[in-house]
Amino acid sequence: MRFEDILHNGQLWAVVYDGDTQDILSKTFENWLDPGYLEEFFNRNIKDLESYFHITNLDSAIYDTIEDAVSLSCLMHTLNELRKMEMVRNYLLDNGIVDAEGISEELL
Repeated sequence: MRFEDILHNGQLWAVVYDGDTQDILSKTFENWLDPGYLEEFFNRNIKDLESYFHITNLDSAIYDTIEDAVSLSCLMHTLNELRKMEMVRNYLLDNGIVDAEGISEELL
């Protein structure tokens, strides 16, 4: 088994099991976005779905899971992009680049 730095910043890691090429977090998101997988999963776990979450409609459970997975994925991708933008901002400030002229000079 090995660990993969998902956001490439040391803050979110996922396991890649021996023999697998994909980390478990990516596999989980794939499953959460697959209506067929979710239907099978919720059918196998219908008692838990009803007793713990008070959900009796499988279609609602599937729809809600997919919607939540998309939202979570977007939040993770947005946070990563914000981190990159902050790195660029810090680089510019550290190098005294505060306007378009400064960027032009940096390119020379």
